Amino acid sequence: MASSIEWFDPETMTHADNHSFGIWNGSATWIDRYAGDWYAAFAHYTGGGSSEGKDNRWTRLARFDEEWRQVESRFFTKKLIEHFGTRSNSGGFILDGKIYCTGHDEPELYVLEFPEKGYEFQ
Repeated sequence: MASSIEWFDPETMTHADNHSFGIWNGSATWIDRYAGDWYAAFAHYTGGGSSEGKDNRWTRLARFDEEWRQVESRFFTKKLIEHFGTRSNSGGFILDGKIYCTGHDEPELYVLEFPEKGYEFQ
């Protein structure tokens, strides 16, 4: 459940930088840059492979500023967590204000919207 983001120079493929999230967030499964901020998804799993006492309902998408300070965090809806089964969010990106994401198992793409208020995506 420890995670870090690693940057590589695309021309030389040499390691350029990293940011460690440590173990408190869950497992980072994807990251995207949108509207000047970084967004990172942190997965948790039901039935093992997660931090103690947490299941996949703890899966979330967090927004960070330029200094990697967490600005906010949102959870996936209960209905989407049910689609994930015991697994979690695997991949995603943000385009035109919408979040496009996948689970680990099903060949489905989910489209979410940022809520105006609250902690859960629409």
